[in-house]
Amino acid sequence: MYFSFVKLIYLLVLHFIADWAIQSPEMGRDKSKSYFVFLHHMWHHFAVFFIGVGLLFDINIAIIVSTLNVLLHGFIDFFIWRLYRVFVLARHYPMIQCYGRIYTMEHLEKRFKYWKDHWFGVFLGADQCLHFASLILITAIVWR
Repeated sequence: MYFSFVKLIYLLVLHFIADWAIQSPEMGRDKSKSYFVFLHHMWHHFAVFFIGVGLLFDINIAIIVSTLNVLLHGFIDFFIWRLYRVFVLARHYPMIQCYGRIYTMEHLEKRFKYWKDHWFGVFLGADQCLHFASLILITAIVWR
């Protein structure tokens, strides 16, 4: 049990490196708008986890952990940030139609300061909780 906990902490450190240390602000902003940026982010996760787990464990374990992480992390990121964009659009819908003009989401995003939005922090916290839960699940599956 203790040894699995240490492995989980190690995966959390790898997650911090992949999701925070090497993810640029532009990548964080654009991964919900561009499939190329999203796949680039997933590549970062695979590489960090493959190298990190591969340094301490068997290559097969590194492949399994990296693949599971990319699948779960990708699923979470793909949906939660698109959901946030829809949430922002729904909250600002009356403003988008003001003065007889229809504004696009791209226009709103240029003017919208998401870092000042309380709900951005809520979605960010939910995102990280889901990522941590996925790492707990991976630890339980791989090192039962």
